[in-house]
Amino acid sequence: MKIISLNINNKQYSVKVSNQIINEIDHFIAFDNVVIITQKNIFKLYEKYFNKTKKIIFIDETEKAKSIDVYKSVIKKIIKYNCNRKSTIIALGGGVVGDLAGFVASTYMRGINYIQIPTTLLSMVDSSIGGKTGINLEEGKNLIGSFYQPKLVLIDPNFIKTLNQEEIISGLGEVIKYGILSNIDFLKHINSILFDIIKNRDLLLLEKIIIDCVKIKIDIVERDEKEQNLRQILNFGHSIGHAIENQLGYNSIKHGISVCYGIISALILSKQKYNFPQSEYDLILNCMKKLDLSILREINIKSILEILKKDKKNNNNYNFVLLKKIGFPTTNNELNEAQIIESIKKNEYISN
Repeated sequence: MKIISLNINNKQYSVKVSNQIINEIDHFIAFDNVVIITQKNIFKLYEKYFNKTKKIIFIDETEKAKSIDVYKSVIKKIIKYNCNRKSTIIALGGGVVGDLAGFVASTYMRGINYIQIPTTLLSMVDSSIGGKTGINLEEGKNLIGSFYQPKLVLIDPNFIKTLNQEEIISGLGEVIKYGILSNIDFLKHINSILFDIIKNRDLLLLEKIIIDCVKIKIDIVERDEKEQNLRQILNFGHSIGHAIENQLGYNSIKHGISVCYGIISALILSKQKYNFPQSEYDLILNCMKKLDLSILREINIKSILEILKKDKKNNNNYNFVLLKKIGFPTTNNELNEAQIIESIKKNEYISN
């Protein structure tokens, strides 16, 4: 088992990665008054491993679960379960479950413990780490939320065996993002093993990649928990990516896939503003081609711009994370509408 510690404000918790965690799950969550927040399709697959926990709250299996109405419903259920400040919430699922369960934990009785058990590749490498919690509004994604760190994160790559191909591709979109933000050698390594992961689901390769991504994110979060400066680089590709999700509908496209489209537009902007190297652009595009992304044909650029104006990352101007070169991201890049429109029109995965 690989144990990676995260230290924030003199508080520490562990991220544990092992292909044996699911078999020992009752040991890891042996607390008083445990409540699991999950989805029926997930719990049906893994119910036999949770022998000591009978308090289960099921939420919708789509992004619709990240709503104020579902949040209120969950709060009422944990009240019925007599939860108190010594209770522990278990987030068993992907990003939707983790975001909602974390927000519930951060607000119930002003904060109770929660444990992340991510079951998707994307949540393993990204959303379960760092304490971002939140729910959506019609106006945008994660507009209500908090920074609230879990007590523990348990990652078992075996969960990936039951994922469909779309979920794998979505997770790999975030993995590629970490390669881009880290260094060119790591990205080249990712590029070299993409086929093995996509076609063969090589769990040993996946476990090593997950650990590498977790280490990168922890290093960033420890230095900037609340996204005041450095942590903003993790939003690379997310500005247009979130806008695409919002326009198409959160249940119509996976988050990591929308980020891929956003990454390509961000790279086009990086070429305009920083003369981002063509050879590095080609390397990233080669990674994307291995994901076999579809061409988006229903994108309304005017709508994208309106959504971007409401993005919480923006402050009166359009603010993107861009790249000078691989491993050298830069934040606070104020852009105008004409530049953004051009980045969408030149994106070969978006049909205008």
